[in-house]
Amino acid sequence: MKQDYAENVTARIIAQLEQGTAPWQRPWKPGELLLPYNPTTGKKYRGMNTLWLHMQGYGDPRWMTYKQAAGEGAQVRKGEKGTHIVYWKFNEEKKVVDEHGRPILDPETGKQKTITVLLERPRSFTAVVFNAAQIDGLPSFDALPVRPEPERHMLAETILLNSGAKIQHDPGDRAFYRPISDSITLPARNQFPTADNYYATALHELGHWTGHPSRLARDLTHPFGSEGYAREELRAEIASLMLGERLNIGHDFGQHAAYVGSWIKILKEDPREIFRAAADAERISDYIMGFEHEKAQEVAVERQNEPMGLKTGRVPDQTVLHEPPENPMPSRTYLAVPYLEKNDAKARGAKWDKEAKAWYAPEGVDVALSGLDKWSTAHAHVVKAAVPEPVDRQFIAALKEAGLDIDKAHDGFSHPVADGKIHRVPTINDKAGATSGAYALHMDEQTPGGFIQNFKTGEIIHWKPEGKIGKLNAEERAQQVADAALQRKKRELQRMTEQSATAMAALILWSESTDATADNAYCKIKGIDDPAGLRVVPDHISYLGALHNIRIAKTAQEAKALRDANPDFRVFNKGDLLIPGWDIHGKLWTLQSVNPSFKSFMKGGRKHGLFTVAGTHDPQKALNELDSKSLLFMAEGYATAYTVSKLNGDAPVIVAFDSGNFNAVAKNLRWRFPHHFLLIAADNDHTASNKGNPNVGLVKAEEVAAQYGGGVVAPEFTVGDKGSDWNDLAKIKDIDTARQMFALQLTIAKATAKYIDDSKKPVKAEQDVRLPKDESTQLKTMAGNQSSPRPKRRGMDESL
Repeated sequence: MKQDYAENVTARIIAQLEQGTAPWQRPWKPGELLLPYNPTTGKKYRGMNTLWLHMQGYGDPRWMTYKQAAGEGAQVRKGEKGTHIVYWKFNEEKKVVDEHGRPILDPETGKQKTITVLLERPRSFTAVVFNAAQIDGLPSFDALPVRPEPERHMLAETILLNSGAKIQHDPGDRAFYRPISDSITLPARNQFPTADNYYATALHELGHWTGHPSRLARDLTHPFGSEGYAREELRAEIASLMLGERLNIGHDFGQHAAYVGSWIKILKEDPREIFRAAADAERISDYIMGFEHEKAQEVAVERQNEPMGLKTGRVPDQTVLHEPPENPMPSRTYLAVPYLEKNDAKARGAKWDKEAKAWYAPEGVDVALSGLDKWSTAHAHVVKAAVPEPVDRQFIAALKEAGLDIDKAHDGFSHPVADGKIHRVPTINDKAGATSGAYALHMDEQTPGGFIQNFKTGEIIHWKPEGKIGKLNAEERAQQVADAALQRKKRELQRMTEQSATAMAALILWSESTDATADNAYCKIKGIDDPAGLRVVPDHISYLGALHNIRIAKTAQEAKALRDANPDFRVFNKGDLLIPGWDIHGKLWTLQSVNPSFKSFMKGGRKHGLFTVAGTHDPQKALNELDSKSLLFMAEGYATAYTVSKLNGDAPVIVAFDSGNFNAVAKNLRWRFPHHFLLIAADNDHTASNKGNPNVGLVKAEEVAAQYGGGVVAPEFTVGDKGSDWNDLAKIKDIDTARQMFALQLTIAKATAKYIDDSKKPVKAEQDVRLPKDESTQLKTMAGNQSSPRPKRRGMDESL
């Protein structure tokens, strides 16, 4: 799993925790919560994938890959972006060959035989999935009926009874698990608002109960208020969410808001902790659901020979793929132990050889008597790992698997090209001339690798070849690290060189362009009466511009012909509007060309963190003048920002270009203006929810406002309106109506911005302060003036 993926996921989790909108922070009524599942396999997504997909904001819980959708006769809509998930493979299909490497065919089907083999070392993979709301041709979603109250309560009661947990009821208002006595204490049943609340609380404490050394063996020794205590509460809370969905009893966050500060601190310090917590929560949920039909003794016996929460499906003769030890010691008897059975092998005396990266039976251990013989490499069901295909052949296979069709590329290269550069190529069923795929391949000595992207499906693959890298001595290993670092520097230098070249071309074109006027086609449509700071593409380009590959086309057909003739050409259409992309220091890096039907940034240019300022001829001067102000305004596109400027007394508005750039621009603005309130004039795609889609512009704006201290100013539309931003609203209604609405939303946003910014200050100042030993006063304050007190869920008793 890539570190940047973990950091991106965790950043989103932290933002939601700060806003109180993380999945396990929200109350869910019985049957209301539907966690993601794959309708083609009928399986639910697990662990962090469950939370990550649920967080995307879709109302439909069905998710599948592009290929799975096509297999159902459906089609992912053009322009839809997939969501990345990470999963682990513990077994895989292998094609059967004879001793000479020739395929062995199945006499009945005529196809090459395959076998399922267990892996000694699990492998992580990234997949891209799409929500059913992004796919045309699927049947409408029919929610499963909610279990009747008697049925779901009987099921929950059965689980509690079968667990064998010692549960006692006291007249107080505390609910907790005490590890030292291995017992659960709950308030009396009649103290809970509903029976569902009672069972939700009881199962939450049963989640802590599973951490006992005789069960799932988590560390429960941390005192109340410590980070270790908060980590355990995070696992129990996520497990409660999962159990609430499985049993239809709903989920109540209860009194656990006191842990949010600690959770945020933990995740900021270790982005991978949420993945471990989600995996542990899944194990807790699986363990507890095991009591649905089984009593504790039966479950315990079964799970002594099975990794917690995982079913191996192992039968005595199931095939195991054995990778020979890398640097074996002759005196050791090496074993073929599948990853899912490593705990069993360890319990029987097997040891791990760090150098050889393999399990072995220590000298003096009787392999037969100890039971280690079942992992002997001499058994017929053990298959030695074959010598892998050459790296280039493996990469070609990976390209095909991702849907790229390099045979149809007509750019003069013999693909794949192992130069470390990005190459655009067609995908399967691409239109003529289209290049909807991209890849990069490098063959850097001992560390070959690649990158593959299918823009149609949204799939991104960080590829590594199969097979071991040869054993290196210390000197060779140091050289390998140095070579890899050098290659990274080379690629980074190449990227920076390309961006610098694009910046120079942008500067040349900008200097040769004329100021835009209200007569520009795009300005007319958007009502931009004074396009200050914008220019238009000239009729011709200078010789210097031509040397920087700038070309001016008079028609769309000519532009296409120029791009097809030379992919390196920077092609612009005569008369198009030019919007500059500046960095926080005032350097021009790129240009966005815009007409009524087209928007595009310069190829090879930088966009991350760049912006312009609407309502001014001099962006840097406008920024300097903002030093004396207290508010910053930011919007997505230029037309929206221009309208917001007009609605707000011609105040300058930052143009971030799109919601995906909000975070980077806001980060730079917060550095430049550390004490200003940030007001984001967000797009409001109010029809998105009708299609089951998330309101992306609003979601991104709220996330950034929560992260950097700000508020959101979003337009409101009536049913039937087709617009989504302030520019649309001003055209649909009128400028006065839009101004009145903006003033109202601005008042609310200012208050929200102040609240968020003030609430973030103590988090930074007090992030190392432990929670108080006695939380009762704090919890009562947070509970507010509730009409009827609710029993407190304490998690674990602090006395242990």
